[in-house]
Amino acid sequence: MFSKILKKGSLKANVLSMFIGNLAYAFFSWAQISLVAKFSDGVILGQYTLAIAIITPLYLFTNMQLRSLIITDNRGDFDFSDYSNFRRISNSILTIISIVIAFLLNTENPWIIILFTLIKVVESNSEIINSFFQKREQMHYISLSIFLKSLLGFIGMLIGMVYFKDIIIGLSLCLLNNIVVYIFYDRKIAHKNEINTTSKALDYVSIKKILLVAFPLGLVSGIISLNGNVSKFFIEESLGTEIQGIYSSISYLIILGTFVCNAIGASFAPRLSKYYSENKIQSFNNLKNKFLAFNIFIGVFAWVVTYFFGKHMLLFFFNEKIAHYNYLLNWIMLVGLFNYILTALGYTLTSIRAFKIQPIINVISLILKILTLGYFIKKYNILGAIYAQLLVAFIQSLWIFGYIQLQLKSKDKLSKI
Repeated sequence: MFSKILKKGSLKANVLSMFIGNLAYAFFSWAQISLVAKFSDGVILGQYTLAIAIITPLYLFTNMQLRSLIITDNRGDFDFSDYSNFRRISNSILTIISIVIAFLLNTENPWIIILFTLIKVVESNSEIINSFFQKREQMHYISLSIFLKSLLGFIGMLIGMVYFKDIIIGLSLCLLNNIVVYIFYDRKIAHKNEINTTSKALDYVSIKKILLVAFPLGLVSGIISLNGNVSKFFIEESLGTEIQGIYSSISYLIILGTFVCNAIGASFAPRLSKYYSENKIQSFNNLKNKFLAFNIFIGVFAWVVTYFFGKHMLLFFFNEKIAHYNYLLNWIMLVGLFNYILTALGYTLTSIRAFKIQPIINVISLILKILTLGYFIKKYNILGAIYAQLLVAFIQSLWIFGYIQLQLKSKDKLSKI
């Protein structure tokens, strides 16, 4: 019934479909952190959030935004097998790196990092299939896939934390459930819709071509994620694992809104790319501005909700110790507002295939954040991490917005010659 309601493929139906799927993903991901906070000690929570902070940038780098590459590949330069083979190679690299990191860190629970990595590997395999559905604007299939993995992943963590009081069992069940959805839903639906998932021998020429285009995108994604997580490393080093876990748990509220914004971006990106390639600058601008305005609305709405109900939310979803830090929440949601703006601008950059400038912008932003974090945390304690992020996000937003406007003006002039 879910897929029938959202099967028409209109932009509104696609937005609604991806909104539901991504909201479910964000909510259940946050709910998993909530379970760890409620049914384990602060150290385990800190180790789990640290694993997320370490692996997420690496995952996004090795992921290399293949989804964006696939949906903007309007000439069909590569087929499914080329992208799938590339993803297998990148996933193997990610797995090896995560195992090395897990044991080099010498933590009590290296399996937290390893299992979290394997969960992301399975998700990335599903994403290749979902990217082809996104290109066809068949978002209902993607949404249901995301919803199933999110729900079953939460159930796995629920069983592990509540009944066994063991995060390793919880993560293992999450991994198992993701594999089940990939095999019995993603691949079956792909075959039903004539997406050929049959593997073929490695085409090294195609792999090299994909790498040349995708590497800047992966670098951008990794740096963006590192930008979002680097404050946790500074807090871990300066204030300890438990405080880092508390800060990360509260910060995850931003992720709820980010996934909503990504849902909109995933639906708007194919059409933005099409408008730009067809020189329909006015249509492109109208859609881009709607996307940006919606993301700003999400940020303001989230700030208002947390201003009035923040302490109650933290107490309900986490515990009394984390609720004690409710004063951080409104500051963190201001960071979220700028993150949502940057999400819209990032999708817009990708839709105009402005790949080379993105690493430059994000590397400079990362360097600026690293330089400011040490000073602000030393002077303002945990609030200093938020002040540094606000400063850098403001500068980055102005820079990207200005660059996009210049590119659109140049494109419009060339189209009129």
